[in-house]
Amino acid sequence: MTLILHHKKNEVTWDKADRMAYYLYTGQHLQPLVDVVRDMSYAYQPQAGIASVDSVQVCIETVYNSIVSVLCSAADRFVPKCQKGLFKF
Repeated sequence: MTLILHHKKNEVTWDKADRMAYYLYTGQHLQPLVDVVRDMSYAYQPQAGIASVDSVQVCIETVYNSIVSVLCSAADRFVPKCQKGLFKF
């Protein structure tokens, strides 16, 4: 006997999102990353010579992962999900 499972995909519904809360949340949580990038940028400048290429690479990867995490977290909090095609007529 073969059991077939149909997984219904969920999609985000931005038209029903609390966009103001999303923008406030992302702004609040992304702002500290601006300082991290600025500090690394200053440290990597030739006259400063403080940061190595490896440390810059680690910083970029860390900041990127943090950005993705903040955006996903904000979407999970403020953007409802529903079954794909639920609102199609």
